[in-house]
Amino acid sequence: RWVRESFLALAAGTGVADTESLADALIVLFFGALATAEVSSTARTAAMTAKHIARLTVAAAKASSPR
Repeated sequence: RWVRESFLALAAGTGVADTESLADALIVLFFGALATAEVSSTARTAAMTAKHIARLTVAAAKASSPR
């Protein structure tokens, strides 16, 4: 529960219209990065890739928000 609340708060800070969808996408990305880091010897690469994808996800959410 705290994960969703945390990501909802982060999403709200971006100014996008659909904060719930953005939070859901970032949660999937977060847990995917954790899983990848767990089974791979490249935890740093997983983290850096997740950070890059998160930036792209937020940018896409902003671009699709009504102005």
